Parts: sequence; structure tokens; C-alpha cells
Amino acid sequence: MEISGGSDEQSTGRTILIDEDVKSLFDHPLIFSNFCRVMRPVNPEFGLYLICYIFMLYKQGEFYNLENGSSGIRNLDYKAFLYELDYELHEHSDISEFSKKIKPYMDRMSKNKLQIRTLEKLRDTLLPMLMSGEVRVKY
Repeated sequence: MEISGGSDEQSTGRTILIDEDVKSLFDHPLIFSNFCRVMRPVNPEFGLYLICYIFMLYKQGEFYNLENGSSGIRNLDYKAFLYELDYELHEHSDISEFSKKIKPYMDRMSKNKLQIRTLEKLRDTLLPMLMSGEVRVKY
């Protein structure tokens, strides 16, 4: 979760789910900056629910209410978000059911991103060869 940055049009609190599929998109290990906080649910099954729930709160503008900072850089009071404020969550069984339904879609998105990455690498390899005439395409 992004905890620093934002603007009048975009609050802090942007969040991304990092799983093994996402990690596989990169050639090197991911390192999180000091502008981010990592959240790890006790139950991994809650990860999909959590990312969707936080995204919903973000889209509703909830994180504007949690910003502070006087130096011109907005900071998210993530401790208040995690420990002080109450949010209405669903029952455990509903969260499990939601995760089961949404997982195939998230898996498909990850596979699509991996395929895009593979195609980009192929393009970046072939394009210079085509431009230099090293490789030719027959019509």
C-alpha cells in the first residue's frame, strides 16, 4: 500500500496484490520503498478479499480522509486505517466464497500479464533485428 504521495486528484492508498505470479514478472526480487507498507493477512485466503475491499475504499475516496502532512507531501495515516477505524467486513464464510469466485479472474489477469511481458521481450529482441535487416519477413 502506498502511504506517501498523492495529489488533489489522486489520494494515497493505492494498493497492489503481490503474489508469486506477480513476482515471476520480474527478473530480480522486489524491494519495497519506504513509501509503501506491506500487509500480509493472517489467512492468505483473505488476500483477494482485502485487495478488493481496499480498492473499493480507495475508489470511494476514503483515503483522502486519512491523509496528513504539512510538507506538501501527503501521507496516509495507515496506522489509523489498520488499528483505529472500524470498517464493516463480511463473515468468514462470505470472504471464503468471494475468494473462490474471484481467484480464477485474478489468475487469468496474472497469466495475461506474463504473456504480455513475454511478447514485449520478443518484440524488443526482434525489432532491432528487423530494422537492421538481420532478419527478413517474407510476404
